[in-house]
Amino acid sequence: MSISVPEGVTNLAQLDILRALFEGPRTFISVKALAAWIGRDPEVILEDVQALVAHGLVERHEQDGHVVYTLPADLEQRRRVEDFLLACRDEDGCLSVVAQLIRSHQERGQPR
Repeated sequence: MSISVPEGVTNLAQLDILRALFEGPRTFISVKALAAWIGRDPEVILEDVQALVAHGLVERHEQDGHVVYTLPADLEQRRRVEDFLLACRDEDGCLSVVAQLIRSHQERGQPR
């Protein structure tokens, strides 16, 4: 099974971020709460969240003076993200995504 990784998803942290937004209990979530949810440092994932925002896979909002994030409101983009995440639930799909991310890092000469 081969899954097309959306442009903008370049590492496993970004996959974790998308999963948390998809499966999480809240529609809007801060980077700090998101980091706690996925077990990562907020300062480390901020760059990943911003990259996902830049590619339209996540939206940034201000709510009561705080920056929060959510999946895109655009139904087509949201469906694309959700379809990708649902395909990742399958073991073969997940392995396909991890393999693609590793290949992409190797091609760019970046560490895994």
